[in-house]
Amino acid sequence: DDNDGVADRKDFDDDNDGVPAAKDGDNENDGLADLKDADDDNDSVADVRDHDVDNDGAADAKDADDDGDGLADARDGDDDNDGLADPKDADDDNDGVVDSRERAASLRKRP
Repeated sequence: DDNDGVADRKDFDDDNDGVPAAKDGDNENDGLADLKDADDDNDSVADVRDHDVDNDGAADAKDADDDGDGLADARDGDDDNDGLADPKDADDDNDGVVDSRERAASLRKRP
């Protein structure tokens, strides 16, 4: 939540810089490019351990838009905006941990 009064599910510009999150290379405007940011939502929980990366209150496993960029995951073919389509990207959130390892860890840690 960026405390701008707009619900996270409807906020398409997380850092209020006028650039939609889907096209913004630094969504939280912390000076660190999202492709290199290990904590995209600045909640002090590394993305690899964060079960709600966009902090919208919906666990990523059940969230239709994990990264909160306004594009439903089913339509968001490149979650990390690295130019490589998710089905061909071994690390589609570009956090340095391959997706298969994240999925396995997520299944083990489910509440």
